Amino acid sequence: MDHSTQIQHNLQVDVQEIKTGLELVKHDIKQFFRIIDKIDITNDKIQDLINNIGKIMTLQEQKITDTYKDVAEVWSEMDQVNKRISSLENYRWILVGGITLAVFAIGIFAQVWSK
Repeated sequence: MDHSTQIQHNLQVDVQEIKTGLELVKHDIKQFFRIIDKIDITNDKIQDLINNIGKIMTLQEQKITDTYKDVAEVWSEMDQVNKRISSLENYRWILVGGITLAVFAIGIFAQVWSK
């Protein structure tokens, strides 16, 4: 082989290596864009999850607030019931005292009338 043929052959080999390298770079770029697309999809899904979790948390906070209100209502009703019971107990003792007094008075009148 003469010198110019050798140079031409080396250039062809170099050009072929460059073409092969370029094809590999093109393939890598396509893979890179596929990965970027998957990352975008994943990012969108994560964003949806974050939004859904936010909605769920808002609902849970509302349920907790409602529960506190319900508990407060129950305590209020229990206080009213306790007041009624106390009032009825007071009337019961007044009634027992009145009946005791009436029986005592009837006993005294019975003794006075029997003499």
